Amino acid sequence: SDALSKGDKVAVYYFHYTKRCVTCKAVEEESKKAVQDLYPEAYNKGMIAFHSLNLKEEKGKSTAEKFMVSGQTLLIVKDDKTVNLTNEGFMYARSNPEKFRKAIQETIGEI
Repeated sequence: SDALSKGDKVAVYYFHYTKRCVTCKAVEEESKKAVQDLYPEAYNKGMIAFHSLNLKEEKGKSTAEKFMVSGQTLLIVKDDKTVNLTNEGFMYARSNPEKFRKAIQETIGEI
């Protein structure tokens, strides 16, 4: 069963630019996959959402401003709590996806 209690809404935001490197794409793919695999029920019910936003597009820009983001960034957000997992993403998404997935799971579990 999913670790999210009723009423919890978690949003995972990945901000990126139009031009993207392999690692940048891996961060998005692995974080999205982790959310879908770890929390399938919550994901399907919209209790946890994954958003990939281009910083060069209006929606990406306005959302980035809200979170004071200025570059490639991975955020996990619930209510007024925001956890930045960008470093973990760029360190582990390609070299150690299992470790990256664990960081996402621990963050969502604690937030």
